[in-house]
This record gives sequence, structure tokens and C-alpha cells, in this order.
Amino acid sequence: MEHDHALAGDVPTAHGSVWNIATSFSGADNRFMRQALLSGILVALFCSYVGLYVVLKRTVFVSVALAEMSSAGVALGLLLGFSPSWGAALFTLLGVILFSFRISPRRVPQESYIGLLYCVAGALGVLLIARSAQGESHMLTLLQGNVLTGTAAETWQMAAAFGVVALIHILFHKEFVLVSFDRDQAATLGFNPAFWEFLLFLTIGIVIAFSVRAVGVLLATALLIVPGMTALLWTNRLRQAWPVAAILAVLPIPLGLHFSLLSDSLPPSPLIVALSFLILLPSLLFSPLRKN
Repeated sequence: MEHDHALAGDVPTAHGSVWNIATSFSGADNRFMRQALLSGILVALFCSYVGLYVVLKRTVFVSVALAEMSSAGVALGLLLGFSPSWGAALFTLLGVILFSFRISPRRVPQESYIGLLYCVAGALGVLLIARSAQGESHMLTLLQGNVLTGTAAETWQMAAAFGVVALIHILFHKEFVLVSFDRDQAATLGFNPAFWEFLLFLTIGIVIAFSVRAVGVLLATALLIVPGMTALLWTNRLRQAWPVAAILAVLPIPLGLHFSLLSDSLPPSPLIVALSFLILLPSLLFSPLRKN
């Protein structure tokens, strides 16, 4: 479990009410919780932003496959002793390149090709972890991330990468939206859809790579899909969906970390995913746009 990675004595006993969340993030002994909160919020904000493109373009399976390839890069970094973040980025870049150009025969659906790469990446990650001297603990790290033990340096590294992504999206927002909604019109207007889609997926891949390293495959994938899905059940305007998705992505982060600390046994990533689903559930049942 993620708590096992903390140094003995670093995990304090939570006091006060179950709902007194501030107690989990205050005090000198809870610095690792504040660090985890910062990393989690960064991941939530950027995954929810690019996740709206993923949901709108109906490329959820591609994003899941990229997350799996990223996890294989993390596994390689853990095995060979270099930065897992750069291993994740390298493998994700490879995935973006492979998904951007059709390599499979036309008789084979593109979805089958994506599924094949997903399976190969998953198998490779397991095999690489199996070769590690700390295979079991590394497997948990791969799935759940190290959100409770992330360092300030890792967080700054992730923030810098996300800053580059933000700059690219600010400069080319119009092009990304156009190729996402109407690829044919983009081509008619003189844009190169293949190039802009490649750049869009490259930025999505960067977010996935650093998110998988920070919070694990499970939570990174959930934050890519669930907040955007929930937001689009309440608004059909993209400008409104982005802030709604961001709020819905950030909200479960402190709650999941807080309840994980109280339980002293439950890892935060699955808790945050469960809370995200609980937020989504009423939208699935009562959203006025659910039938559209």
C-alpha cells in the first residue's frame, strides 16, 4: 500500500471529526499530505482539461492505451534506475507516433490495432516489473502511483511539463477545437488535420505520462474520462464544460487523501476514483442531457 512507502513515524494519527479535512493537511508532520494534494490537484486540472478532448473525439480507448504504454515506461525506469517520468514520456511519445499513423492493414479495424498495442504494453510492463528486485512494491507503484511519497522536485518537473502543454493549448486552441469537432472543415479551411491531431495527442500524451508517474494508471485514466464525461452531461457548451470538469476533478482529491489517512490502510487512488464515480452517478440518472 502507498502508506507503506512512507518512513516510519511520518504518518500521523488523524484527530477530530471525519469531515474535518483540514486536520489531514495541517501541521509539520503532514507535509507529505500537502505535497500529495498539490500533485493530485495538478494532475486533476490537466487530465480533466485534455480529457474533454478525449471524450469529445471518442478516443477513450486510445487514451487508455497511452496510459498503459506510459506505465511500461515507468516500469522500465524503475528496473534500470533512471527517471520513471522520462521513461513514461518516451513510451507515450512512441504510442502517439504509432497511433497517429495507420500501420495495420485496412482489413483490420483501427480499434483492433489500438487493442493490440494496449495488450503488448501491459504485458511488457508486467514483464519488466517481474525482473525488478522489488517487483511487488513496484507493481503497486505502477498501478497506484506514489502520490503520498512524491517529492517537491518531481512535482516541479511535472508542473514544468504541464506548463508547456498549457502554452501549446493557449497558442493553438482554435486549431485543436476545429480538428476535434469537424476534421473535414479544418481541411477545407487549409489546416492540416493530421498534423494538428498529432500535436493534440502529443500534449495529451505528455499529460498522461507525468500523471501516470504521479498518481498511477488507475487514477490518471479515471481523471481523463470521468470529469469530462460528467461535465458533458450537464452542459453542451465547451467553454462551460472545462471549468465544470476541473471542479469535478479536483473535488475528490482532498477527500480521497483525507479518508485514506483516516483509514490508515486504504490507498488514496482507488478512493479518489470511487468518489469520482459517486459524483458521476447522479449525473447519469438525472442529467437533462443524458438522452441527447
